[in-house]
Amino acid sequence: MTPEQAATELLLRRKARTSLAEFAKYIDIPGVPVSDDEEEVLLPIEEKMAIHHIMICDVMQGLIENTLEYNGEKVRGAMLFLPPGAAKSTYGTTVAPAWAVGKYEKYNIITTSYGTPLALKHSRRTRQILKSQKYQNVFGLSLAQDNSAVEDYTLDNESGVRAAGILAGITGNRADGIVIDDPIKGREEADSETIRQKTKDAIDDDLMTRLKPNAWVCYILTRWHEDDPAGKLLPENWNGETGFFRCSDGQVYYVLSIPARCDRQPDPLDREIGEYIWPEWFPANHWDRFQHNPRTWSALYQQRPQPEEGSYFLKEWFKEYRDLPEHLNYWITSDFAVSEDKGDFTEHTVWATDKDDNLYFIHNWHKQCTPDVWIDELLYLIKQFEPICSFGEGGVIRRSVEPFLRKRMQEKQTYCRMEWINPVNDKTARARGFQSRASMGKIFFPKNEISDRCIDQMIRFPTGKHDDFVDTASLMGLVIDGAHAAYVPPEPEEPQFLQELTFNDIMKQMRRQRDSSEW
Repeated sequence: MTPEQAATELLLRRKARTSLAEFAKYIDIPGVPVSDDEEEVLLPIEEKMAIHHIMICDVMQGLIENTLEYNGEKVRGAMLFLPPGAAKSTYGTTVAPAWAVGKYEKYNIITTSYGTPLALKHSRRTRQILKSQKYQNVFGLSLAQDNSAVEDYTLDNESGVRAAGILAGITGNRADGIVIDDPIKGREEADSETIRQKTKDAIDDDLMTRLKPNAWVCYILTRWHEDDPAGKLLPENWNGETGFFRCSDGQVYYVLSIPARCDRQPDPLDREIGEYIWPEWFPANHWDRFQHNPRTWSALYQQRPQPEEGSYFLKEWFKEYRDLPEHLNYWITSDFAVSEDKGDFTEHTVWATDKDDNLYFIHNWHKQCTPDVWIDELLYLIKQFEPICSFGEGGVIRRSVEPFLRKRMQEKQTYCRMEWINPVNDKTARARGFQSRASMGKIFFPKNEISDRCIDQMIRFPTGKHDDFVDTASLMGLVIDGAHAAYVPPEPEEPQFLQELTFNDIMKQMRRQRDSSEW
């Protein structure tokens, strides 16, 4: 090595120690595995760093060095939303932890994914970086011989990485940082409210309890569902933007959201509308095959889990009305909840049907409240609209609230027939009846803010964060076939007036009746 080469090499090593992006440029980043062996050799990735890779590195370095700030407040959380194949895991989950544990002593990072195999795959790549000569050139560190297993390994400086699946249960050492990469496996799991909640509970109860004071957390994922672990944190008004956001846990997160195709300004990559991410790696036609499925394209590639026009329910299906028909039958459907200021909303929806079986949205009430509040509201709606029937879901909530509901009906002298419908676990199957009506243009909404909220929830279904109104609509879809069409009274007949008859005319009629059987 010539003196000039030695000087260049020394400068590169110094840059790699102080900059995560420069470190990523300097090392050989492991890519495709050659075999499935524990000590497999991973070939270096071939692509050069793109602008979005540098942005990922800058965000991760800000977390690791505690330099991210928002209005003077230290930011200890980040979310990275990028399309599949954008190498977000490579730089956020593989490279960043390797740099962090080399830079600081006794620094521990937990990396996790929806399943242990995927978490170990990322961990194996990080471990190969730590074993490489270039890593030793930068930090002068080696793996500890007595602790180098792929799921848990340390360096000579007592820093280390631990990897496991989210639902596997993570206990033991505390962490200075946690990387949560792909917490949801795929669409089927994302559509399951049970799996989404179990994943969130595991993150809260297992992962977050591992954090040291002032530790950081980073979510790296594509958006399968608005109510995924990141979506549960994001504010209600978040709509794909990049920037700092105060989330539901009270913490400020930096969100880097980069869609595959630029569709709004400003764009984090300063692209023009219609330009795609990483054009030097992906050819222009690479994205064509994915755009045929609106839901997949919007969620995985554009970082907005529901296309604006809808997928299960299309916005264009819902018709607008200004004046209601004269003769209507009224109905109420309810989705009951029992918690106050948390969890699901209780929803009461008033509907009306006309003589042609068209369905009109009349009113919706929703609130996170205890049963005594929503029971009184239901009785108020019953008294106001006098529905033929009020429908609710059977099951546990019915058994707990029906006695109180009947008691309040008697106290307020407000009565209505109550029907309890046994719930169907699959919400998309439950909504089929209402979907078919809507697709035929048989559902009408007035133009107001309440309708806008309800229709917005419909077009976000089944990937929306909330679906309580959809549940009331689904109930109406289940019962409408048995609902009575509105009764339209017949037109009154014109009165028949007697003709003025002479005496001779009357006598002639009497003689005819006498000669007939009518006499």
